[in-house]
Amino acid sequence: MLISRRVYTQNCSPRRQGLAPIALVLHVTDGTADSTFFHFMNPKSQVSAHYLVLRLGEIWQFVSNDMAAWHAGRVYKPTARMVLERDVNRINGLYNPNDWTLGIEIEKVQGQEIAETQYKTLYELVDHLTKSFDIAVDRIHIFGHREVYALKYCPATLDIDRVIRGVLNLRSPGVQIAPVIETLPPQLSLIQQQLLRIQEIVNKLLESKGRLGSLKSEK
Repeated sequence: MLISRRVYTQNCSPRRQGLAPIALVLHVTDGTADSTFFHFMNPKSQVSAHYLVLRLGEIWQFVSNDMAAWHAGRVYKPTARMVLERDVNRINGLYNPNDWTLGIEIEKVQGQEIAETQYKTLYELVDHLTKSFDIAVDRIHIFGHREVYALKYCPATLDIDRVIRGVLNLRSPGVQIAPVIETLPPQLSLIQQQLLRIQEIVNKLLESKGRLGSLKSEK
């Protein structure tokens, strides 16, 4: 696995209470790599992720693993088990998902599907990170942004179960190992996906007028 570009953003902070990464949150960009780059590097956006997987399979790094990227700081009707288990601490102001997760963005513009090259790169990146931090490769420890913040469409059509199977196959080629799946949210119907997509567009329009929007700081 090769990190082709490291450009560190100021949109990050020390992990509170010395927490180490224990889970991965997967995102899609809803824009090109270049637009994502400028968004992450803009201090006013207060948004970032640790890694970006580009369309052709390159990896860019924006935040060091020992720092908290600002990618999943807002929590609303979570369904990810690890978030649910810690939600009472969040309410008491003692907890933020950014402190114990790594954020991975996948370049995707509207109408595109995730490329095969991106999946292969994602397998290698997730394999590397889960080995480095002793994170289990299952749906408890690897989940999408929507499972933290229910109003998000992200990570769109990214197949997280496929990512898990791909990583497990790297470790044991040809051996079918079922990922651990416990209480997970049901698959979104096409209509639900479209409604979430519309909601995000409306939120972006509101934010452009200085109101609260879906791209509000993930700090």
